[in-house]
Amino acid sequence: MSVEPFLFDFSQSATLDLSQTEPTILDVHPGAWAALELLTSPNTKQRMAGLDKLVEMDLVRNSPTAAYILATRIVEPDLDLRKRICQQLSRLVNAKAGSGYVSQAVQDSIHYHLSHLDTRQIYSLLQITESDVLAREDVAEILNTCSSAGESLSEILLERRYPMEIRKQAAYLIGRIGYMDAAPALQRLAARLESRLAALPFGVLDAKDETVLLDDIKAALAMLD
Repeated sequence: MSVEPFLFDFSQSATLDLSQTEPTILDVHPGAWAALELLTSPNTKQRMAGLDKLVEMDLVRNSPTAAYILATRIVEPDLDLRKRICQQLSRLVNAKAGSGYVSQAVQDSIHYHLSHLDTRQIYSLLQITESDVLAREDVAEILNTCSSAGESLSEILLERRYPMEIRKQAAYLIGRIGYMDAAPALQRLAARLESRLAALPFGVLDAKDETVLLDDIKAALAMLD
């Protein structure tokens, strides 16, 4: 599943009547809008620079608009930058209410946006954990905000056209986060894999991958139990 860049056209803001609105932190912070524009640039290095500037200026923690734009970058084409974005989002999601680390407006914005993740966005998060198993906890924090993510993870797990490692990551996160509604799909797939493996001759290459996937599914079911 390929990931396309998300480009935000800030020129549209010129058509809005802002004369009656209060200035936001983006309006009073020098370079804030320029940093957001960099984050949505077609150029990878510019997007990296945009994230660096937003973090340096503390806008990610204090501006709901900056946090929202950051959340839309879950499908960032560059995997390393996507992982860094995921780390920032995880910190925002995991911040305790009233801790002072993040404003309530930012948390509300982040939680609302991340609660509506679709299968494409969730797949892009699994690509992060496939490349770096240490990123699992950051991804789990993000997925935990989306009650329907279990359905998308199940869909990915059941789809044989997806890479085996991606499917294994989906199984792990179903169990790690505790999507109980996904248990029936895991049980059906486990039974199907057991039946298939029992019918295959010993030493068949495909059987090795499916045996590992079956083990991961059983581990996920054990976490759900």
